[in-house]
Amino acid sequence: MSAMRYGVDLSRWDGDVSIQRLRDAGVEFVICKVGGGDQGLYRDSLFERNYRECVSNGMPVGAYWYSAAFDEDTARREAEHCLGVLNGRHLDYPVWMDVEEREHQLMSTNEPGRLGRIISAFCDTIISAGYKAGVYSWKWLLDPCGIDYDRWVCSWTKTKPSGRVDIWQFGGETNELRSPTVAGYGCMDQSYCFRDYVAENGLSVAHGVIASVAGHNTLVWVCGDEVHDLTHPDDVSVLDTISIAFCGSPMARAEVLADEYARLCQSRAGLPKHLSSLNDRYMPRS
Repeated sequence: MSAMRYGVDLSRWDGDVSIQRLRDAGVEFVICKVGGGDQGLYRDSLFERNYRECVSNGMPVGAYWYSAAFDEDTARREAEHCLGVLNGRHLDYPVWMDVEEREHQLMSTNEPGRLGRIISAFCDTIISAGYKAGVYSWKWLLDPCGIDYDRWVCSWTKTKPSGRVDIWQFGGETNELRSPTVAGYGCMDQSYCFRDYVAENGLSVAHGVIASVAGHNTLVWVCGDEVHDLTHPDDVSVLDTISIAFCGSPMARAEVLADEYARLCQSRAGLPKHLSSLNDRYMPRS
């Protein structure tokens, strides 16, 4: 079994949280809320910001979606909306379907097979897009459903729940294992992970060219016939070449290469003239 890792989940309710402060406090992964279906289909207003901060600070990141799907078609629509917000962004951890609405609880007791099919509809849609998928809830709700997806189990107690638990959310405002505050922030939901999701994703090597687009003050990644965030090919100015190990999709390569290039520039002699700050480097567009 891999070593236990300590993490938190973040949403707009947590406000602007410094990922660097979380790292300094020992946090090893963050699961960011993408959005939900409980108030129509929406994106969390701080998802992009939280994701960007995780990537910028080298923090392994996952995502979760708060579900209000009570039938399979709605679950698929929620998953498709979630994928639209993710927009191909690389994730180290799965996309989690958060299942805790009152109707979900009643369904688990009275129609567990139906709830299992709803969870499957969401998770299978996520998996078909190339992501890992899992479900977040209480053990008592998940056990009767007859599903075999990764489990993020909520149990604010001193003891890890029995059975399959890939991630254990052990505390929030009630926390019997650690302080409910993290890095000086208010009450934060905290978890232990028992899987090495980053290693499971595997490493590949990306060979790319970092280039700028004249007048756009941005970075793009060019590799063979693949070009990202480039609207004026004739204006490309090659800045440097780089090869690094990375996890994830082609979209992730651009993001990680640009991130690594900015770090190299910092270590050499500060940022190059075309970048006014680290935040100007390439990130996937929504």
